[in-house]
Amino acid sequence: MVLPILTYHKIGTPKKNTRIKGLYTSEWHLKMQIFLLKKFGYEFIFFKDILLGNIPRKPILLTFDDGHRDNYLKGFNVIKKQNIKITIFIVTGDIGKKDIVWNNSAEKQPTEIFSWQEAKEMLQSELVDIQSHGMSHLYLNKINKKSLKFELEKPFELFKSNLGYYPIAIAYPYGGFNETVCTLSEEIGYKFGCTTDSGLNDLDDLDKFKLKRISVKGYKFIHFLKFLIKCIRNFK
Repeated sequence: MVLPILTYHKIGTPKKNTRIKGLYTSEWHLKMQIFLLKKFGYEFIFFKDILLGNIPRKPILLTFDDGHRDNYLKGFNVIKKQNIKITIFIVTGDIGKKDIVWNNSAEKQPTEIFSWQEAKEMLQSELVDIQSHGMSHLYLNKINKKSLKFELEKPFELFKSNLGYYPIAIAYPYGGFNETVCTLSEEIGYKFGCTTDSGLNDLDDLDKFKLKRISVKGYKFIHFLKFLIKCIRNFK
């Protein structure tokens, strides 16, 4: 059984001075992409559904990286209207902060991260799951082991104190991972690790700490057409 995992970032339309416009998906495109996936028979799941064995005939995971506040202000409304499940990977150390620019990112347009209270509100809907994107949005495969342990372990403390549970999944920032990152993630207590490697996952032979994802964007009509073609080729 195949498991597609889609990756989104920001919801909205990029400004003219935005360097990485591919991080944006408009509300209309998100709604239409979800509509198409439903038409293709997909059912939306959480990572915990995999652990519990609650897997439908055609499962799919929608993931959003970073915790941008537009996920709450714009994306959450779409999700509620469409009544589907999504997962948001948060940069745990930056929750509630404004004007964030990560040092290693090519994007220098500041972003805002939603708050713990907003995270709780989304969790209460039972349509949104919050998981870890590390502490500081660093390349996990380029830091020493002490820093790596902090980046992976500290979110457990903050998740428990603010949300009442421990994370079970991590998305490696920038897709930066190696065997050390995978091994330590499992030792610390994560059950899944998501990469930025493009592709589909085989649920019958799941490499839980090297999960592949498919990046999605959409703020022009051509993006919608490309998504439709991708659905026909990969998700039928």
